[in-house]
Amino acid sequence: MSLKDYIIRDIQEKFKYLPSAVYLALICIAMYIFVCLLRYLFTMREVSQADERRKKEGQQKLLDEEKYELLGVRNEGGLLAFLAVWEFAEFVFIEHFADC
Repeated sequence: MSLKDYIIRDIQEKFKYLPSAVYLALICIAMYIFVCLLRYLFTMREVSQADERRKKEGQQKLLDEEKYELLGVRNEGGLLAFLAVWEFAEFVFIEHFADC
C-alpha cells in the first residue's frame, strides 16, 4: 500500500461520519504536508552535501574534543560503517551515520 493510500484510508477511518467535502479537504491538506516534507528533505540533502562537509583540518580539531568520538564497524579488515557521536552526561547525540 502506498503512503498516499495509507493516508487516505487513515483519514476515512478516523472521520467516516464527515461529509465528502471534508474528506477531500483533509486529503488535500495531508498531501500538501507530504509534498512540503519531501521538498524539505530533498532541499536539506542538497544543502548538507555541499555546505556541511568539514575540511580535514576541521575534523582533526573535533577529534581533540573530549566529548566527540568516531566509532567504526569493521569486517574482515574493511570499514563497514561509522558513527560520529557526541557523548554528554544526559544523552548521546549521533551527528553522523554512514555506511561505506
